[in-house]
Amino acid sequence: MTAQPHITVEDLWIELPTGARLAARRWYRPDLTAPAPTIFEHLPYRLTDLRANRDNSWYQPLAAAGYVGLRVDIRGTGNSEGLFTDEYSEEELDDAEALVAWIRNQPWSDGSVGMIGISYSGFNALQLGTRNPHGLKAVISAGFADDRFEQDVHRIGGAVHDQGLAWAQMCTGVVTLPPDPRFVGEDAWLQRWEQRLDAFEPPILKWLGHQRKDEYWTHGSARYGYDSMTCAVYAVSGWNDRYRDGVLSLMEHYDGPKKGLIGPWEHAWPQEAGIGPRLEFVSEAIRWFDHWLRGDDNGIMDEPSFHVWVEESAAPSTSFRHQDGKWVGLKSWPADAVGALDFSGSSTGLHSGSVLLDTDCAISSDSLIGLDGGVSAPFKSAATDLPRDQRADDGRSTAFDSPVLTEAIDILGQITVGLTVASNTSVATLSARLCDVFPDGTSRLISVGMLNLTMRDGQEQPTLLPRDRDMKVDIVFQGIGYTVPAGHRLRLSLSANYWPWMWPSPETSHLTLVKGSRLSLSVPRLLIGSTPPVSDFYTSTPAHETVSGSWAANADPDENSTTILHDLGSGRLVRRSTSKIATQPFMSDGAELTFRMTQEDHITDGDPLSVASITTVEETLQRRLWSTSVSTRTQIACDSENFIVDMTLIAKRDQTVVRDMAWHEVIPRDHG
Repeated sequence: MTAQPHITVEDLWIELPTGARLAARRWYRPDLTAPAPTIFEHLPYRLTDLRANRDNSWYQPLAAAGYVGLRVDIRGTGNSEGLFTDEYSEEELDDAEALVAWIRNQPWSDGSVGMIGISYSGFNALQLGTRNPHGLKAVISAGFADDRFEQDVHRIGGAVHDQGLAWAQMCTGVVTLPPDPRFVGEDAWLQRWEQRLDAFEPPILKWLGHQRKDEYWTHGSARYGYDSMTCAVYAVSGWNDRYRDGVLSLMEHYDGPKKGLIGPWEHAWPQEAGIGPRLEFVSEAIRWFDHWLRGDDNGIMDEPSFHVWVEESAAPSTSFRHQDGKWVGLKSWPADAVGALDFSGSSTGLHSGSVLLDTDCAISSDSLIGLDGGVSAPFKSAATDLPRDQRADDGRSTAFDSPVLTEAIDILGQITVGLTVASNTSVATLSARLCDVFPDGTSRLISVGMLNLTMRDGQEQPTLLPRDRDMKVDIVFQGIGYTVPAGHRLRLSLSANYWPWMWPSPETSHLTLVKGSRLSLSVPRLLIGSTPPVSDFYTSTPAHETVSGSWAANADPDENSTTILHDLGSGRLVRRSTSKIATQPFMSDGAELTFRMTQEDHITDGDPLSVASITTVEETLQRRLWSTSVSTRTQIACDSENFIVDMTLIAKRDQTVVRDMAWHEVIPRDHG
């Protein structure tokens, strides 16, 4: 058995041209004295506690392979100096560009730089790529969006996205925790924490303040900078991740060197995912960087440019440990191997021919539709995040069934629906779901699409709906790879709501599919025999059953749950989700960080103005006799014209209150 090389891990400070110092951690092999390529990551998730274990699970093997690994806290977060003002700020990207220049000037650097990142750092790796800094040759981005308005967690179909409200609280908790005295000094940490708290403005206020696609959202949207980008990009996601469409978009719109990978995973790296089959992706990452940073002609670019997992049909479950399916290798995307299966709708269901609606058809406006949809960006730690059996939601919706399929259909890509509707209100939303209906009636969600109808002609300039007049509408679903077997049916379900994913419009909308118009459903279909399954994909690096380096490895299953309480008398319904993560990080000298979050979504059936989202977060960071905590509570409610935000934040050192802060903001609703 080959002995593993010794890896040195050291903490250091990086001084920027602005004078601010960023906290960093470096992994390297001391037995290798020649300059080496560097791979770095730049994010706010606290390198010395919250993400320490996960970082080590990446950078130990990268360093063993001869790379220098560098993890950096974004300014104003973790132990770094400066102030955090917003996600993906211009200042943050300036810092990242300065980091590349700093790396290239170090004696241990050979001048070649790569980036890795998932979620936040998957975003900013691509954003930095569009700036094309000298020396940045390759990135690996996972769980990202290249269009922040269309694909990110804040909006969905142009409407306020409920999970974005929870992310606002998670972000608040992360960026308001103090620096660690062990790293910044006993004399400095408290003053810097107080400065951090005094400068803090809740991100949700900015995010709710921009309700259309403006410069705020196009900033940091890499899609609009691909023309200037030259670095090689490996784009990664999973079909159970909110951000899978970022990979499809990059593969379609970026003309530079690229590879894509979409598996069955949730919002996680392939080797850490809770949904299998997992892949030992670190080995694949080393192959990628070996080619682009070292010039190793290892054949990685001769392989299919896009590997996708096509899931087999299985009964719905709120938590899968494994999903059967097959890998498919594609030369490009959009792929010649993908055609379209087209249906039209009528009062008798879906038809393979071209038919017109033979009658006006009301679209259900039941405000409880969506309860069984799970969450849009599931995490490994949650056992209740995936969609349940859809029969209850189907029954509340306006549904169209296909005939029984005589042959299996491999769906791959983004489903689209085109229809003509009329609305009795000037603001309305529309959601569409495609389900796999089993012979026994079980209904599994394949994919979902939704739209704030005021953005039917574009997201930059929404327009009020002409009441009771015909409007042509197209809805694009989230991408998916899924096999519907012979003997099953397809079901298209339409509704004027999808709560709690999508914030309801101010009035209960009654939408009508217009008689004599076409309801068209286009399902992208992998053409049989055109692209054989890649049965040996990754067989040389088998998946782990457990990954101890996962940052959520200590999630408490007893405190990760979802409950639904429905008062049948009043019609009031509360969906309550709780989560807890506790970490005992690598190299932490006994530091413990505990994160608890509870989100409650409230609605009364038939009353769209009763909607409210209440999120509480408590984070504690402690070591021996030293303890700090940040507790926040945010309530977002509405009336017909405004969103109403009330937030409190209490920061404590031991039991002494350091700051007690509150915000009350009324934000006008902009076409939503």
